[in-house]
Amino acid sequence: MAINIDTIETVLLDNGFAFAHETAKYKELIHSDSGESVYLNKADPKTYSQLIVHPRHLDQRTQLIGSGRGIGSSSETRFGSNLRKFPEAVNRGAKPSPYGVPFGFESAESLKVFVADVFG
Repeated sequence: MAINIDTIETVLLDNGFAFAHETAKYKELIHSDSGESVYLNKADPKTYSQLIVHPRHLDQRTQLIGSGRGIGSSSETRFGSNLRKFPEAVNRGAKPSPYGVPFGFESAESLKVFVADVFG
């Protein structure tokens, strides 16, 4: 079972992220060293799509979820118009929409491992 979104936010804030922006569906946090944005998915907080990272990390997805360290992912990509710092691609409609790579975590420790691997 995935940890809740409040725990994810706390771990991120304790590991180099800062609050940037919030909408009804997403909360944006920025990594202090890299300046990279991530999004907390408030609209779907109980699945393995609670944290959405930049699509540049798509190549790492298979390795991360197959590592046996409690990292999961509900799908390869997640589209959302409020993912404003991410690139756009065409999903189902004719107009491109921002997208990222969703992840979820079984524990705070698995999230810390993820942060170290992806942002460390």
